[in-house]
Amino acid sequence: MQNYTRVNIIKYIAPKIGCVPQTLNEWVKRVEGDTRVRDGVTTTDCWSPSISNS
Repeated sequence: MQNYTRVNIIKYIAPKIGCVPQTLNEWVKRVEGDTRVRDGVTTTDCWSPSISNS
């Protein structure tokens, strides 16, 4: 029986797309935040100006 954990899946996929597992994990977490699967600030919110320059 295979152990399909998130860590194992990321370790398997990362070298196939030319990155290290840590990078792929960060990308996955960012997508989860952007799609509201994970709590936190979205990428759009990070890049939106929150302070006026007037």
